[in-house]
Parts: sequence; structure tokens; C-alpha cells
Amino acid sequence: MSRQILADGCPPGGRYRYATEKGAVVVNNVSEFECHGQILELDPPRLLIYTWIANWHIDKSIRTVVRWELTPAETGTDVKVTHSGLASEHAACKDYSTGWPRVLQNLKTFVEK
Repeated sequence: MSRQILADGCPPGGRYRYATEKGAVVVNNVSEFECHGQILELDPPRLLIYTWIANWHIDKSIRTVVRWELTPAETGTDVKVTHSGLASEHAACKDYSTGWPRVLQNLKTFVEK
């Protein structure tokens, strides 16, 4: 599956867009996933907060928020991801409950290489 990420700068106010090609995973009848948003807060290397507007949500205009927090730990870095604003997005919320752990596992695998 190919993915594309575009960003027009990292400081708060910067925008990003994410898109995939059609795949086997389907959420709310969507198999070509796109999301976009705006950077709300950036404090490298410990914090990144951005809006997340996804085409697979029931309400395509809903603006959820993703927060990444990195904290030094004895053996490396603790990573905490919080995705808020999903109360009305039951199918997407269920998908995120397995999706974000996969993202974190993929990130861990990449960093440990």
C-alpha cells in the first residue's frame, strides 16, 4: 500500500495531508483513506498536537485531535498517543483502538533497526 504525506511546514498553523491507495481494509465504506489537518502545538522533541479530519468518519467534517507526548525513560523514550473527539464516531473509534497500537508497533520496529 503506498502512502503520501504532505506538510507545508512544522510550526503551529502548518497543514498536512495523508492519503493511501485503495486497500483491503474498509471503514465506513471507505478503502482509500485520506486525512488532513493543522498543527496546533509543537514542542520538539516532546510534544506534537494536530487536528485530524478523516474521510472515513461518518461526519467527514469532524475535527478530532491527536496528541503525541514523548518522555525520556531509563531504557529509551515513552510514547503516549491520545486521539480525542471521537465520541460520535463509533466505527472509527473501534478501528483506532487497534490501529494506533499497530502504528506504535511499526514505529518501534522502525526505530529499533
